[in-house]
Amino acid sequence: MNIRSGLAAILTAVFVLAGLAAPAEAGVTYTTNLRAAARALPLAAENNLGFDRARYFGSGWIDTNRDCQYTRAEVLISETRVAPTYSSSRCTVTAGRWVTNWDNKVHTSPTTVQIDHLIPVAEAWGSGARNWTQARRITFYNDLYPHSLNAQTNLLNQQKQAKGP
Repeated sequence: MNIRSGLAAILTAVFVLAGLAAPAEAGVTYTTNLRAAARALPLAAENNLGFDRARYFGSGWIDTNRDCQYTRAEVLISETRVAPTYSSSRCTVTAGRWVTNWDNKVHTSPTTVQIDHLIPVAEAWGSGARNWTQARRITFYNDLYPHSLNAQTNLLNQQKQAKGP
């Protein structure tokens, strides 16, 4: 991910979290430069009081399109650099080639990567997701918008924890 697309992904996520993104059908266009958009963001202290990942963001990955592939598999499929290998049921990815963008390491087994939220769920909670419906939080947790979720090296993802981008 280059810096420009990374910043665009972060700003998109922040606008969505802050409720500043209008739905496409609203017909509203907001045009400005990146610096002005960043300065226009409202600032508030995060409040993580009451955060409980499993309770408020669901029990994990879901199968939104009912093809038996949960969000984790969908991310692995979208990010592999070669054709993925599947389990006999085709529900689980068993091999591929992932290059993690934090350390540029090559992984061929899905067990060596975790799926990272660009905007951690704890940060989303502290930035206002506590006011969302349960359904919206689960949708956010499983968001397949480009760069929202990425395969990352297990160790680096564990070290990042709930820190933001």
